[in-house]
Amino acid sequence: MKTLIRDIFSRPIFQNFFEGIIVFTLKVLNIGEGQAVETSGEKNVVTLLDKISNDKEVVVFDVGAHTGEWFGIFKSIYTKKAKIYSFEPEKKAFLELSKINDAELKPVNLALGDTVEKKYLSGAQVIDNTTNSDSEEINVTTIDKYCSDNNIKYIDLLKMDVEGYELRILRGAKEMIKNGNIKLIQFEFGAVSSEKYSMQDFFDILGEKYTICRILKHGYYPLKKYKHYYEILSLTNFIAIKK
Repeated sequence: MKTLIRDIFSRPIFQNFFEGIIVFTLKVLNIGEGQAVETSGEKNVVTLLDKISNDKEVVVFDVGAHTGEWFGIFKSIYTKKAKIYSFEPEKKAFLELSKINDAELKPVNLALGDTVEKKYLSGAQVIDNTTNSDSEEINVTTIDKYCSDNNIKYIDLLKMDVEGYELRILRGAKEMIKNGNIKLIQFEFGAVSSEKYSMQDFFDILGEKYTICRILKHGYYPLKKYKHYYEILSLTNFIAIKK
């Protein structure tokens, strides 16, 4: 029966119809909705943190903070005490970020990655070297080193918006992840970078200690194990929750 149905519908005349079904299904799954906060479901992560946190001050790493847009969203939702380390390497954006007058915000003019070194920022891309006159040299460190240097024992939420640099940041947080010192990790996956990586890579790094969930407009959906059709290169937000 399956062979007969496939034989009937795998004809040119039906292709546009089934492509429409695929597009509709992706929207229902919230795949490809990662560009805008209103549709990405990012607010659900802050709501989750608000629900599971107690009265202690939570520690948040906002990596790729730009001028503090996400910080404003966080403050509008989160109801308890927080310390937000906002990492932004680009000088002009960091200058604007530093103008925010809030005791809970700590602007940090660094990029995070898997090494401690100097790199270059070209547009939103971190690159090893450049001949582009518009690029700027930036300082890169790792989460493990920054936490060690600043006596940060835990991170309640690691939120990344770094144009495909997420895996390098996670590799630079190897000890914090291994020791179970990061509770929630929000990341994007999609065709946003020249970096070559896959959804399988995230499962390899996080799958043992975290449940990876696709963020929806209303909540989140656990991806219990890796499946090859998760490799959809349309920008989508995910949350990894410590088991």
